[in-house]
Amino acid sequence: MKTGLFGGTFNPVHSGHVRIATDILASFGLDSITVVPAAAPPHKLSDVIVDISHRFEMTRLAFEPYPQISISNVEVTRSDRSYTIDTVNYFLTARPSGTEIYLIMGLDAFLELDTWKSYMTLLEKVPVIIIKRPLADDRLGQDALNAFLRLKISDAYTFSPETSCYQHRCLRPIYFHKTPEINISSSEIRRRLKTGRPVTNMIPEAVEKYIKTKGLYQ
Repeated sequence: MKTGLFGGTFNPVHSGHVRIATDILASFGLDSITVVPAAAPPHKLSDVIVDISHRFEMTRLAFEPYPQISISNVEVTRSDRSYTIDTVNYFLTARPSGTEIYLIMGLDAFLELDTWKSYMTLLEKVPVIIIKRPLADDRLGQDALNAFLRLKISDAYTFSPETSCYQHRCLRPIYFHKTPEINISSSEIRRRLKTGRPVTNMIPEAVEKYIKTKGLYQ
């Protein structure tokens, strides 16, 4: 059995997140994906993030139509900062025997991995699926990944065309997955909502209704 962990701030969750999750389900033959909203992400400014209760409910609404995708409150119930290594350890301990867990993250997040708590231990424990996303300085995604792995992680990672992933003799594989181009961002959605511009088709309809009902991002 293969399952994925897809974490993020989801502030708010949008149609791109849904498309990424469903694409990875199919592309990697996963049996399921667990989406994990971060309660207090250490790399984000808390003053622009709405309360986790809202983000959790919006994420639940967005993925409700997809039976293979579930939402976890494991980071919601923590009293301190949300660290990915702690979440991964939780799911590794709780998984059924024989289950392989893949960590799913965007390229922009992975390129900051060396600032994360216990990041080398993370790469010892689970394979990673990296989602290609546009970078602010327009660097080519795989070139940026190659340089980061060589300079910040380990120059022993080598790309294998046969398996379409980076392999290492001691660490877990790293997959570079090019999803269909998605030009949606949570920051742009927040800007649109704040200025009263439409966000139709950028976020699931149920999420848009929730945002309007609760008066979020005004």
